Amino acid sequence: MSRKPAALTRIKDPHRTIEVACFLRLTLLRLTDASLTLLDHQIAALWRGARERVEVSRAGRLRRFRRLLGDLVAPRR
Repeated sequence: MSRKPAALTRIKDPHRTIEVACFLRLTLLRLTDASLTLLDHQIAALWRGARERVEVSRAGRLRRFRRLLGDLVAPRR
């Protein structure tokens, strides 16, 4: 990572192949980690949205039940 790309031509072939392979592996691992982090954030956002929709739905249902209970308990005229 710290070596300039132009310096790669001065390295002999078996070592150059190993260095390129290691660089590509490290790059792949970093990109995989970044992708998994993004996926984790997306999953968390989906869970958060689902939880918020359920909470809104439960609150609406609770208001309807309280209104119904109030209608049943209220004295009739």
